[in-house]
Amino acid sequence: MDISGLCGFVALMVGKMKNAQTVRGKTKEKTHLTALITGANAGIGRTVAVALAQAGYAVIINYRIREKAARATAGRIRKEGGTAAIVRADVTDPADVARLFGYIESEYGRLDVLINNVGEYLRKSIARLTPADVRRITESNYYSVVECSLRAGRMMRKQRSGRIVNIGYVNAERLQANPAVAAYFCAKQATMSFSLSLAKYLARYKITVNVVSPGININSVEKPKRPAALIPFGRLGRHADLVNAILFLLKPESEYITGTHIKVSGGHGL
Repeated sequence: MDISGLCGFVALMVGKMKNAQTVRGKTKEKTHLTALITGANAGIGRTVAVALAQAGYAVIINYRIREKAARATAGRIRKEGGTAAIVRADVTDPADVARLFGYIESEYGRLDVLINNVGEYLRKSIARLTPADVRRITESNYYSVVECSLRAGRMMRKQRSGRIVNIGYVNAERLQANPAVAAYFCAKQATMSFSLSLAKYLARYKITVNVVSPGININSVEKPKRPAALIPFGRLGRHADLVNAILFLLKPESEYITGTHIKVSGGHGL
């Protein structure tokens, strides 16, 4: 190799080194945006995780039980060329949430997207409802959102960017009686209110907070025998319907949308 060729080679290598980013001693030529999805081992959470991985995110799959399902989700993502990690954590437990976010900080150094998907459903007459029922449903549907969102907000404020999407309930923005699912309904209403307050506060840091609510989906606990009787669109919701709304909110062009509630319900709940 002559002198001019050698100089060109050296310049090329120096350019590559400058473009590479070093994270805790590991050199990576490409830094992924990161996304945490709570309860991503099955159902809607799994579909969202796969979709975000396909969109180029490094996905953190959170689960509490069913490790095998979480590993299967991560395996599918990796098989398709994506990046995924699984982390067991009970997102209603402050210590577990601290450990989860400590892992994200240590391994990735940033968090770009949080999808609060965890939320246990309970249909039980208010006459038979116990304080323990209310506590469990509230911790699952509301407290987990608060705990994860506040920690995510702290990380995102340092970046001055980020997206938080909370999975809601189509009727949660209405103040109404719902004695058959009172605990669940109240927890989702609390999530709605909290999301609006957090959206207003975090907007100054260019962080958005929105709520996306499914209607009666194919994986819903309770499905009508005749969907058209309850759903104007005439069919059950699909996972892809919800994912499309979430991906829309994550687009760069959606940076000005915050504090909104998108109902992905085919008209159910109107």
